[in-house]
Amino acid sequence: MWVRTLLTTLQVFVSLVTAQIALPNPPFLPPNASAGAQASFGGYPNSQWTTLLGNLLYFYEEQRSGVLPSSNRVPWRNDSLIYDGWNHGIDLSGI
Repeated sequence: MWVRTLLTTLQVFVSLVTAQIALPNPPFLPPNASAGAQASFGGYPNSQWTTLLGNLLYFYEEQRSGVLPSSNRVPWRNDSLIYDGWNHGIDLSGI
C-alpha cells in the first residue's frame, strides 16, 4: 500500500516539476529532412544548429563528475564522486 502512495506522490511531483520547465525560445525546429541538405545563408552557420550544439555541449558539462577544471561554466556543479569506493579500499576517481 505504501508503494502505491509513494508512486502517486512521485507522479504528482514529476508533473509539477515538468509543468515549470520553460520551452526554448525560439523553439528548435530542424529543417525538413525531405528537402535534403540546405545551404546556410550569407556564409554563416545556421543559427538553430549552432544553438543546438551549444546547448548539447552545456548539457555535457552539466553531467560531468570528478574533479572539474577551473574553466567549468556550470556555477552549481562542483567536484563530485571523488571518494566513491574508498570505504572498500578502491579508488574510482581516476585521479
